[in-house]
Amino acid sequence: MFISVCSLNACHYGPTLKTFPSARTANGVVADVTTDHPFQAELIEVRDAELVILADQKLRLLPYSSIVAFGFTGMRGQLDIGNRRVPSSSTRDYLRLVSRFPQGLTPELLQKLLAANGQTALASQNP
Repeated sequence: MFISVCSLNACHYGPTLKTFPSARTANGVVADVTTDHPFQAELIEVRDAELVILADQKLRLLPYSSIVAFGFTGMRGQLDIGNRRVPSSSTRDYLRLVSRFPQGLTPELLQKLLAANGQTALASQNP
């Protein structure tokens, strides 16, 4: 009996398909970002010193040093990202899992993605 109760509780831990929209698409999470001003952006790729985001219909490079606040709905717990600091490696690893390209972007894939968005290079951080 105890094992069945524990098993049932384990099934409801963390985000679900219903509460986490990114689980239903190939896109990354949509984050609420604050740099000089607030905006929303899709998380495309996580790098050691910056993020690649899609905001205002443009792929942008967003250095951690410019991020005042960063968060998204549908996730439990706090992310240690913001205050213009580089997040811990465990936080970056977690963010990779919810980005559109968790494996990272090869130079060829980045060029294809830029071309698909009518760009030749990543735009600056703010939309």
